[in-house]
Amino acid sequence: MFHLEPYEIGGIIALQSGFTANNALLSAADFQRHNVKISSFMASGFS
Repeated sequence: MFHLEPYEIGGIIALQSGFTANNALLSAADFQRHNVKISSFMASGFS
C-alpha cells in the first residue's frame, strides 16, 4: 500500500477532470447525449 498526500489526490482528480473536459470539447455531441442519458436516468430513478 502506498500513501497519497491530499495534494497528490487533488492533482490526479484535476488531471482526470481536464481529460474529461478535453473529451467533451472534442466530442460535444457525444457529451450532450451522455448528459441527456444521465438526466433521463436521474428522472426515472428519483421521481
